[in-house]
Amino acid sequence: MLLVATASAAQTPDPSPHDSSKVDVPAIQGEDKWLGVDKAKHLVLSGFLTGVTYFGVDEIANRPEQDAMVWSGGMTLAVGIGKEVYDMHSPKGHPSFKDLVADALGIALALFIIKSF
Repeated sequence: MLLVATASAAQTPDPSPHDSSKVDVPAIQGEDKWLGVDKAKHLVLSGFLTGVTYFGVDEIANRPEQDAMVWSGGMTLAVGIGKEVYDMHSPKGHPSFKDLVADALGIALALFIIKSF
């Protein structure tokens, strides 16, 4: 049995460097840290977008406060998810669950501040 396995392994050719069955996957540049400039940008931008959207729905469209909170949070989360989907298909970006968490924290913080005043 050992002889058959050795003979079989000896007959299998090594893949050439130009083997088309292999796909090169680019390495992700850098480490996706929980705390960093990128996550701060996600948090701040999501908070800002939530606040602007809230103002638009509440003041300009004259919708109730609860509607404005739901719409502003939902629309901002949709933008964050859209950004990660874009990163998934972009050669320059890479999707990150941590970015979505930072987006959600920015939304929650903005809605907390809005509700507090």
